[in-house]
Amino acid sequence: MQNQMQNQMQNQSLKSNFKKNWKSTLILLLPLFLASCIRENDSFKPKIIITQPEADSISGSGVQLVKGYALDNQGIDRIEVNGIPLFVSPKSASQGTASTRIQNFAFKTEVKSGQAAYVIKVTDVDGLITSRSLPIQVDTEAPRLEINQSERRAGVTRIAGKALDNLKVRKVLLDGTPLDVRPGSTVDFYVESNNSRVVISAQDTVGNRVERVIGPLVDLAPIIDPNAVLPATTLEGTRPSTTRPGYRRRRTRVTTLQSPRSIPGTLAPAGPSPSFNGAPPTP
Repeated sequence: MQNQMQNQMQNQSLKSNFKKNWKSTLILLLPLFLASCIRENDSFKPKIIITQPEADSISGSGVQLVKGYALDNQGIDRIEVNGIPLFVSPKSASQGTASTRIQNFAFKTEVKSGQAAYVIKVTDVDGLITSRSLPIQVDTEAPRLEINQSERRAGVTRIAGKALDNLKVRKVLLDGTPLDVRPGSTVDFYVESNNSRVVISAQDTVGNRVERVIGPLVDLAPIIDPNAVLPATTLEGTRPSTTRPGYRRRRTRVTTLQSPRSIPGTLAPAGPSPSFNGAPPTP
């Protein structure tokens, strides 16, 4: 009987304490209740941000470093690239913390040439999945140079031609100095230089480079120095000038012969032609 009475007294005290503290208990349980409701209705998919390389970039090497991070309001559970796991969270869905809501990742590409795609897949702790495709383009082909004109006249070297590339020619250089050209797949250029030997080079957007050495070129029309002293020469069969300095040469009057005149002949009397036979004719 005593034990029953003690149990009844304890139950009554618990009920009275619950009536007094039910508000504080509700306040403590409310965040857990709201959190469970949010977790059940989680519609926030993970986000993928790539910080390196830049979008639509082209690399001159097949080995390239890719960096980025994934974020989610509940937590990142798994990150994969082309099916290969980069990150797997050791925590369960109920243990998601702020440390797993942002997760960095990095990997290196291996592309020999051309274009390849890397698919990055992120799964959050609630099973929501986000995928992103990252195209990687590799250009290992150097530009080409076509020289249409190369000559040197009067001390000036003139070069005309074009630079071509499968993607884009970024710049054309003369002896290491960039020319004022507009980038494109085909770039025409014309240069002049005082040097008989010049170096023309072209570079594309990823750094592939081609170089052409032209010359030394022979001057087709060399410049004659007006102050140069030329050696005296005489024509065969003529006498060199003997005029002394300070004296004026006497002008020589030259008479040119006219063409021979045509003189009409006289007709001989008719008759047999005389025959000499080596002796004078008999009178």
